[in-house]
Amino acid sequence: MPKAPTYSPTRPMRALLDFQNGQGSLRSIAKRYGIPRATLQFKLKNPACKTAFGPSPVLTEVEENTIVRWITELAQKGFPRKKSDIMLSDHLHVQQFLRQHPRPNHPEIVTRSPEPVTSASACISENDIRKWFADIQKYIEEKSLENVIKDPSRIFNGDETGFLICPESGKVLAPRGCKNVYTIDRGSSKENITVMFTFSADGKICSPMVLCGKLGIELIALYPNATRILQPADVAVFRPIMMCWQKTKTVSEKVVISSVKSETLRNGFKACGLYPFNANAIDYSKCLGGSKHFNAEDVGDSNGSDFNISMNYSFLVLWEKKVGVGFK
Repeated sequence: MPKAPTYSPTRPMRALLDFQNGQGSLRSIAKRYGIPRATLQFKLKNPACKTAFGPSPVLTEVEENTIVRWITELAQKGFPRKKSDIMLSDHLHVQQFLRQHPRPNHPEIVTRSPEPVTSASACISENDIRKWFADIQKYIEEKSLENVIKDPSRIFNGDETGFLICPESGKVLAPRGCKNVYTIDRGSSKENITVMFTFSADGKICSPMVLCGKLGIELIALYPNATRILQPADVAVFRPIMMCWQKTKTVSEKVVISSVKSETLRNGFKACGLYPFNANAIDYSKCLGGSKHFNAEDVGDSNGSDFNISMNYSFLVLWEKKVGVGFK
């Protein structure tokens, strides 16, 4: 297979333009741009020819881009497709394409592990999150808590998570050719321990505590079913703790401190818009609900999200018809 060029695709076009404008001979221009003279000669004689490596594509560029848009739209709506879904298609060209290209080779499509989202969480829209921020901002002003919300050492997030007593062991070493490899559970495979964690916005891990109204502590609930969006513990902290648990099988203070960095905690609060308190810091691509617009005059209203699962299903059917790919 020929080597891929080290220059950008637009450089030959600029070189040919200089040649056509009489700014030098083809040899001197090729040397100036660092492009083989034979390449410029070929492109000069075959201007409509596109350089490509490997076998000819099964799908046309239009067909491939249509499938890419279809995959992208479904993933954004919470219905990501698997390769096996496409293989069940009645479209023979799509099946042939995937058999010859077992891994996605389109620059816009990659293989990812999806994050499970409950139907209640899928109903949350950008409008819902922005309205929550506006309501909390109004509450802070009514309670004169502006000085508190500006001090990261006074902003805390508490959340609990479960640790399986027998987490998945992952891959182990075994004799080559051995078909059956087992590991004996040290307890019930479904039993777990629930641990409560509390973190501060300035990057500290807090000891267990009992919250008391006499201490002047204000408890503010996050928007329901939005922990994957607004909960710093879920967004940034629990993943490294879980990874450490799978390796050490223990959740001690030393393990937690070693697995969670202060910078990680601060970034978690920042990504959730809790400190600094900023609704624009949220990654609203996580919101699968329908409405994306928010009006500050709506603060205090209790209108729910306009997300509808049946509408998403209709969208799925519509795209399948448009692309010409039907799933069984």
